Formats: sequence, C-alpha cells, structure tokens
Amino acid sequence: MLMLVAGLMIAGCGVTPSSPRVPKGVDLSGQWRLNRTQSDNLDSLLAAVKDELDPPLRRRMSESGSDDRGRIRSRRDEFVGPPRTKELIALLSQPDDITVTQSARELTTKSVDGTRQYVFGEASVVSITDGLGDQNVGWANGQFVVSIRATDGRRIEHQFGFAPDRKHLQISTSVSGGGLPSVRMRRVYDRVTAG
Repeated sequence: MLMLVAGLMIAGCGVTPSSPRVPKGVDLSGQWRLNRTQSDNLDSLLAAVKDELDPPLRRRMSESGSDDRGRIRSRRDEFVGPPRTKELIALLSQPDDITVTQSARELTTKSVDGTRQYVFGEASVVSITDGLGDQNVGWANGQFVVSIRATDGRRIEHQFGFAPDRKHLQISTSVSGGGLPSVRMRRVYDRVTAG
C-alpha cells in the first residue's frame, strides 16, 4: 500500500469536507475488491515510522538504590509513552472487499467491519480508538471526505474517490497528531463485476 516511503510522510490532514452536494458525474457505488499491487503496503509504512511509533526502551531508575532491608532495588524497563503501532493499524486499516452505495444524500459502506452510513454535510461525535472525535463528512475536489478531529489532537481523514483512470476506487487515509507520526496510506480497488 505504499508507493514510496517518502511520499507517505505528510505534514497533516488538510482537506476539509466543504459541500453536502455530490459533484456531477461522481457515483462511487459498486462492489470493490482490493488491488494489492496498486495499493500501499501497511507493513512497509509501519517499518518506515517504527521509531516514531514505539520508541526504544529507556530504563527508569528509582531514586533510591535500596529498600528498607538494604537490598538493591531496581525498576523494570518501561516504555516512555505507550506503544502506538496497534492504534495506527486500526486507524489505517480498510477492508479487502467493500460495497459502496451512494445516493444524492448519503454514502453507505458495507464490509466485514460492518456498515457505515454517512449523511453528506453532517457533523457528529464518533468513537475512535481510545477516545472520541468530531466528525464532518462531505465533498471536496471530487472526493468524498470523512474528517475526524479527536479530543487528544489526533486527526484522521478518509478520502473516497476515483483513481486517475476513473475505473478504480481509491481510498486514502491520513493520520497525524496526538503522538502519532504523520502518515498517508492509499488503497486502490477493482470493481467486481457480477457473473
């Protein structure tokens, strides 16, 4: 799912959903299957930001070298800050198969992860990994955008749209802030034809 590691690092999420109106000629409806060769690779992305996600262990020594009985006491190695790899995986993950239904008012996705319904132009509070966030959905630059600002500073943005060839669905997810590295992951989907 990575094209180039350097291309994945971004300053932050930046597209704001600005319109509840579907752009003319854009209908993302259909059954879609992940095209792994055209998509970024999650393992490569995680390897590129490993040190930012889970810093090396640092030893924290106790201020006192002994306890009441004169024995030497030490503390276990501890992470400085919580490991964030699992959180980033959860935020970036998209299903391998997805069905999109779009109308003039809303977009619905169905996959093994469940069904999500987005009403264009709607703002709401949503649950995300380890917290809550303000979610806004709408259209910007021909893309359907789901933008989430978490209470701890994390920003998550999903952009649904056609790839440049107009034959493939492309879902790009950007994550930044809240102690996470700024990353962007792109997944490309082939249309599944009936029959």
